Amino acid sequence: MTNSNRKGVALNIARTVIRIAVGVLFCLSAKAKISDFDHLELYIFSFGVLSLNVSFWVARLLVAFEAVLGLALIANIRHRAITWTALGAVVAFSAFLLYAIAEGRNDNCHCMGEMVEMTPWQSLAKNAALAVALLFMLPQRGGVGFRKWVWVAVSVVVTLAIFIASPPDNINPHRRYDKVLNESYYDSLPHSEGRRVVCFYSTSCKYCELASSKIASIARRHGVEHLVDVWFADLGGNTDSLVRAFYNRTLSPSFPYRTLEFRQFLTTTNGQMPVILLTDDNSVVTEFNYRTIDEQTILKHLLSQD
Repeated sequence: MTNSNRKGVALNIARTVIRIAVGVLFCLSAKAKISDFDHLELYIFSFGVLSLNVSFWVARLLVAFEAVLGLALIANIRHRAITWTALGAVVAFSAFLLYAIAEGRNDNCHCMGEMVEMTPWQSLAKNAALAVALLFMLPQRGGVGFRKWVWVAVSVVVTLAIFIASPPDNINPHRRYDKVLNESYYDSLPHSEGRRVVCFYSTSCKYCELASSKIASIARRHGVEHLVDVWFADLGGNTDSLVRAFYNRTLSPSFPYRTLEFRQFLTTTNGQMPVILLTDDNSVVTEFNYRTIDEQTILKHLLSQD
């Protein structure tokens, strides 16, 4: 074997190793996002471009795309076409990250879910490395040729599996909510006049944080921050600092809040949290938990002239 042939073989091996590694990275990214759909949906929604319901679907389609792309790279399906597609995806993701930076965002971009928290700048650096790797492996020859319908069928199966494993909240067959509010206790609390969103949170509750992020994004987008009231469970300690940290973690405005002694809080919510209410003076109109929060129902309630 000549030196030229040895060099060609070595390059081909290196490109194969890099192709598989990049494919694995795409699959790991998809897996990390599957475990983090709640945060990914809210991150997409927080930019104020897509509605909450559309954000549910975009998050899952994005993950399905990454998973299919990763599998295609690992299996070396239609090498050049898939490599160009992956390169285009990296460029598109990078353009989005530049938009996030321009918007002043420096929080976790969820490119690797919660598994590896990355700022937009850090994710851009990762994408630059990916682009170099994809360009290096582009000249590799070969690749498995599948009939198009076979690959379409694989893509559909992967996408359906993701939607079945984690359905969007707006079509989730298990998305139901039995009212839990103890109205006799709630009636004894001070109330704001008019139509409001009233939230019951604990500063140590994961789903309270997610609910706060969701309510905050809806309120900011539609300019109704002044119509949101919050009750926090008093867990002892410095409540003000705990609440400030809670609002910072959830990127929430500093909504006006009151506190309830922990046992009274649990009695009022029947031990459930978060509880989100739509109220009219002291009357409860609608009750949500995290999964059932509905953007359009909230807007109709707050902005209706009836």
